[in-house]
Amino acid sequence: MNASIAAYGWQHRGWSGSYYPDDLPEEWRLAFYANEFRAVVVPESTWRDADADRIAAWAGETGAGFRFLLEAAASGDEPGRAGELLGDRFGGVLLRADGDLTGVPVVRWPEPGAVTAGNGLVAACWAGGADPRGLRAALESLIPGMRAGDSGLLIVTGEPPAIEAMRAAEVIAGLLAG
Repeated sequence: MNASIAAYGWQHRGWSGSYYPDDLPEEWRLAFYANEFRAVVVPESTWRDADADRIAAWAGETGAGFRFLLEAAASGDEPGRAGELLGDRFGGVLLRADGDLTGVPVVRWPEPGAVTAGNGLVAACWAGGADPRGLRAALESLIPGMRAGDSGLLIVTGEPPAIEAMRAAEVIAGLLAG
């Protein structure tokens, strides 16, 4: 099972002093996050408000295995162009409405407790705490929708997303991968 754990965004005030050290500059937060986790869902407002240079710089702030997934309210050219700027760090698009983008992994945003599958991507949401049984069930729910070569994604939501749940999900995903 090839599954990544991703927070919905990396810029959460609630992580200051609890996840991010108090003295960590705001512009270092993405690199700090990317040292522990392999993926992040970029809220539409974040990538739309960033200029092309900033989006391209995000790729340079992360390692080779890191993936950015872009939230989009509808299909269109913009997520695809932002994905091009991210290069090999682009992991796909999570659509909040029906639609498709040619040539990129696209999946409809999953409702809590549901799994959605698209071309090359299978996703589920988790809004709970660090309950190992619940996290395992959420990760295992990705498996039936995955075909060879697909990527699985467990999106941890909340304000802020629960870091302990993300850490526990990383461990469980590693164990499930064998």
